[in-house]
Amino acid sequence: MPRLELCAAELGAKLTTKVKAELGYEDVKTIYWSDSEITLYWINSEPSTLKTFVANKVKYIQDMTLSIQWRHVGTKDNPADFISRGMKADRLSVCMMWFYEPTFFHGNESLWPKPFFKNGSNQIDLELRVKSTVSAVALHSGLQDIIYGINHKNSFSRLQRVVGYVLRFTERVNRQRYGGSTEVLTPAELDHAMQLIVKTIQISDFAKEVQQLKKHGALDKSSSIHSLTPFLDDKGILRVGGRAPHFGGLWEAAVKSVKQLLLLTTATATLTHEELETVVTGIEA
Repeated sequence: MPRLELCAAELGAKLTTKVKAELGYEDVKTIYWSDSEITLYWINSEPSTLKTFVANKVKYIQDMTLSIQWRHVGTKDNPADFISRGMKADRLSVCMMWFYEPTFFHGNESLWPKPFFKNGSNQIDLELRVKSTVSAVALHSGLQDIIYGINHKNSFSRLQRVVGYVLRFTERVNRQRYGGSTEVLTPAELDHAMQLIVKTIQISDFAKEVQQLKKHGALDKSSSIHSLTPFLDDKGILRVGGRAPHFGGLWEAAVKSVKQLLLLTTATATLTHEELETVVTGIEA
């Protein structure tokens, strides 16, 4: 029933706006009356706090009228109730309010009912939009707790995608850009997510080593990963193997061994691609 009353208020606002425009009475003062306190409460509310149907109606009414123009008329002073509730013809024919309006209309406007004042109602609460709580997180504070808290079901790709979508969201919010991206994460977004995951876990598990490398560029010999010749790349990710052959890293040692075996095996012979592939396969074996 309250929704029907709201629809009637919307229709009244539309009709009044149309008639005033047709007659050139746009500047004429207008007062709207309703016997529904719930409808008046909604009209005096912010549409965003209401459910979709009511919010759309209220927004339309507010676009055409001002909330201060709406006032409440009680049932005993509302002649429209005689028709909606039913009245015998012989009584209607002698009903003074039906023909001459409520008595307060014949006095000074200061004696009219005052503009409606909002107060609570159970029916109103039913049409309130359910509020969602959104928590904003700082990616540099407690990020490891966030990553470890993601239910990735032992799937790194799942973890990577979740982090990727979180990064996409934060970037859109920071730049206030909410379009232009596809639903599927791009390779660049996936790579960014992987780097963030790796970097965060390294900071959590190798905090001392990362700090030493940042300050001194090398680790103490007491470190458990000192023999791996670790270093920080340009993105701040901890890597092992050194940056040059003389660092003695594992990667450089493996490359050096392959070169020596190739030299011993092929000497100065010229090989086709297939022959070289056969030789390399043998060295790997």
